[in-house]
Amino acid sequence: MDDKSLYGRLLGLSSPWAVDKVELRLEQGEVHVWVVLPSKELWVCPDCQARAPIHDHRERVWRHLDTFQYRTMLHARVPRLNCPRHGVRQLPVPWAEEGSRFTALYEALAIDWMMKQAALAAVAQRLHLTWDEAAGIQERAVRRGLARRQLEPARHLGVDETSLLIRDAVCAASARAANAFAFAGACPDSAEADIRQIRTLIDQSRRSSGQAVADGELTPADWETLDGYLSLAQASLAPGTLGEAAGFLEHACDFFP
Repeated sequence: MDDKSLYGRLLGLSSPWAVDKVELRLEQGEVHVWVVLPSKELWVCPDCQARAPIHDHRERVWRHLDTFQYRTMLHARVPRLNCPRHGVRQLPVPWAEEGSRFTALYEALAIDWMMKQAALAAVAQRLHLTWDEAAGIQERAVRRGLARRQLEPARHLGVDETSLLIRDAVCAASARAANAFAFAGACPDSAEADIRQIRTLIDQSRRSSGQAVADGELTPADWETLDGYLSLAQASLAPGTLGEAAGFLEHACDFFP
């Protein structure tokens, strides 16, 4: 297996995304990975799923999980689409939240450490982040919760300790399913890799549920309802029903503030 195939596997990439180049910079202690997307094809608008041509590209760089002792950076020219209905919209990437300079896996690692460390500065030091970068990761997690609270006046679970892990896994699965659904029409071959990632995230949330109930962060009744959404989503994890899976996971994600 060559370096491009290896990093493609490590990043969980599938068609149409592919690793184009891997560069080891020994003096800087860094690995740089370039991911590409074919520019000749039509994609779908993230808002309405209408087919749309590429308008232009924006160069983006994300911090990813380290490769052994080497800081790893992910590069991509992210297309912006010219949707007839919504205008110019950036194509979502499967590895990061819009507006973040860190991959979702890196942010999940940071959030995990924030749960273990009381001081944000200690987390920043351990992960070699600036204080502002660590605070930004924390603020994005808070904004996600606030946005859901404003959009839907439904009953929410409290978030603390283990339930935060469950929420992050569920919401990451929701985002992944929405992205897979957006790509399904143009690139059906990419659905299987996305489905595997979603199953892993659902399993992660279920592994944490027992501790959350034992700690009183979730009531058994609340978890039964939440697990019902996860079961419905898992049963819908097929290329032809990713839209239903995304909807069930969105309901599960909205359970949290």
